[in-house]
Amino acid sequence: IVIFIPWCRAPFAACGIDRNRLCQGISIGKGHLMVTAVIEVEKPEDGEPYFISLRLSGQDGAVYSDNFYMIPGVEDGLQPLRTLPEAKLKTETELDRNALYMSVCNADEVPALMLRITLKDGESEVLPAFYSDNYFSLMPGEEKFLMVSWPKDRDVKKPSVSIRQLASYND
Repeated sequence: IVIFIPWCRAPFAACGIDRNRLCQGISIGKGHLMVTAVIEVEKPEDGEPYFISLRLSGQDGAVYSDNFYMIPGVEDGLQPLRTLPEAKLKTETELDRNALYMSVCNADEVPALMLRITLKDGESEVLPAFYSDNYFSLMPGEEKFLMVSWPKDRDVKKPSVSIRQLASYND
């Protein structure tokens, strides 16, 4: 793959459902052309599903591409995901008029899968709401910055967010 950017940073990680990190690293490109290196991931010996996270960002930290893959297991496909526990998340939010800026960090050893952010005003969901990202996954230790906004004419008194992840749907 050939990418035309003056400078980039490409962190990657792979993790098994059993919490074992399969590989990780950072590829840095300088100059006008970068040819990406092939990333070798050792597949889990037990044939369980595993996850790959790839991100491409510029020198200024701007994310150009953010990709997360769930690779099915050999025998049971993605069924073992039903046994994955909820990851512990750390969040910080900051209010600015009709927007919430937030960071979500996976502070656990398991991947946090299919995170769904919902904007709330007290107990009620705020609609319409606009999300810079939603239904995303985070590897252990990974952090994502988001913005959630709502129309200026909508009177939201106590904005907050709730976060649900794939593991919580198994209850």
